[in-house]
Amino acid sequence: MTTSVDGGMPVTNGFNERACRLGLALALLLLTAPRALSAATPLLALGEIRVLSQKAPSDLQNFRRLVTRGVETLVVPPPREAKTYILSATLTEFRTVDRGDSHTTTCVVTTTLRDRSAGVIRATTSGSVRIHETDRPTASDDLAAMQAAIHRALSRVPEALL
Repeated sequence: MTTSVDGGMPVTNGFNERACRLGLALALLLLTAPRALSAATPLLALGEIRVLSQKAPSDLQNFRRLVTRGVETLVVPPPREAKTYILSATLTEFRTVDRGDSHTTTCVVTTTLRDRSAGVIRATTSGSVRIHETDRPTASDDLAAMQAAIHRALSRVPEALL
């Protein structure tokens, strides 16, 4: 509904959708910004990702993808100091022993957390897994073993940041 005041410009008495959306966006920004600032996390950069096992070239690609995903979902505590850290990961052992009717896959992952500015090692963590299965080995078994070992190694990183 539009009316005119003193024969001049029309004035809208109705709902202004654009102004409402802008107001909601600003309100949301103001509500979330203080929480984000108060819950600032230490900057955790992903460093070197290496594969020492001699299994297959695809291991590095799969390992890199799984480590990157694991670090992205890592919940780190608020910092005591304004420091930044570099997290490196290594697939130190990866082997499958086939016994005909079953197989055992062993996977060991080691991480190193170091201070970015001084280069001092803050912590090293390790995650290992041994999976015994009665089926023939598959590529999904390899990925599951890697993922479990990575999860175990990364689960100790937040504690190391305290």
